[in-house]
Amino acid sequence: MQVEIHRGPPDDLRDVWDELLAADADATPFASPEWHSAWWQVWGDRVEPWLAVVRDGNDVCALAPLAITRHGPIRALRPLTGDHGGHWNVIARPAGRPEAYTALARALAERGTEWDTLILRGLPPASPLAGALQAQGLRVRTAPLQPCPGLELPRTFEEYLAALPRSRRENLRRHLRRLDGGTVSLHEVQGDRDLGRTIADGHALRQRQWAVRGKRLYRLHRTSEFRDFLVAAARLLVPKGRMLVWEMRQGETLAGVHLNLVDDDTFYVYIPTFEPALARLGIGKIATAFGIRSSIEAGRRRFDFGTGGDAYKYFFGARDIGTASIIASGRSTRSRAAFVAADGARRLRGGREALGGSASRTRAQAPEVPRADDGLRSGRG
Repeated sequence: MQVEIHRGPPDDLRDVWDELLAADADATPFASPEWHSAWWQVWGDRVEPWLAVVRDGNDVCALAPLAITRHGPIRALRPLTGDHGGHWNVIARPAGRPEAYTALARALAERGTEWDTLILRGLPPASPLAGALQAQGLRVRTAPLQPCPGLELPRTFEEYLAALPRSRRENLRRHLRRLDGGTVSLHEVQGDRDLGRTIADGHALRQRQWAVRGKRLYRLHRTSEFRDFLVAAARLLVPKGRMLVWEMRQGETLAGVHLNLVDDDTFYVYIPTFEPALARLGIGKIATAFGIRSSIEAGRRRFDFGTGGDAYKYFFGARDIGTASIIASGRSTRSRAAFVAADGARRLRGGREALGGSASRTRAQAPEVPRADDGLRSGRG
């Protein structure tokens, strides 16, 4: 197998990307070309694309959408969309996945002069990528798994409820009656104009929600750029059936806006937002319960709450699956120094979080895009 590095826009690879995504049963909507295209529209001028295309003869068998971001003198090789979404993996045809990992790791080692440190988060917990990199002589450090609570969905919603303690079961039924009885309405938004309006309303609502709670929303999530990214993503993903945009109302009053990604197998909670003045209605709980119920009816097998061990997720019976993170360096002195710096920043951040503090992030710790768990701690209503 050979690896080619594409240094242009992700849309240049749309045809082969679509084919790989359709063949890879483990791929998430965060791996879709639409997700990457939306990100590129807003932030593409801030990175150097490094899209690794793995070929077996004329056939494309894998794709690793990466990019180089510069943090002072450090050239960090990261997922193209940064830590957006909380899930990242090499997109590959199942039959050729092991060989594709070997080829990718070999290419990373051979091209070690092009990057200083490789930082990947959101990997599946059993990803063999770390082992493949080590086999090529790269220095690799794995971090403790990050909590990513999720549910294995049963065949019926009643079966799901029956597995919960009685008090929670009755609580969810009471909240869903507000939706089923018309106290609260939920509308699935489609159409470019309506998507733009709803997401803009949700963007403003989310900032107000966090302000009322006395908490500071991650800086980038407060910007018009992030709003524009969400609009672009929705306009590309909604027609493909890979994103659901829900507008919730009490009468004429906007009660919440929820953005979720979906595929045939899994529902992914992305950004839940509710009107703080209507917290008593439990908008977040209604939306989550409806998402679980509708996913079971659609035949999905999993419900993914996203990265972060927030207490409200476990109310619904979620169990931790975890996502993996790795930091790797090449053989050069510069690369090893970058590895030490990146690993030290990771350890410092982990220590602060363990002590209950908020870890401040430097330019060397994160690119211009937010971490997956930033902003997903809302919707507890």
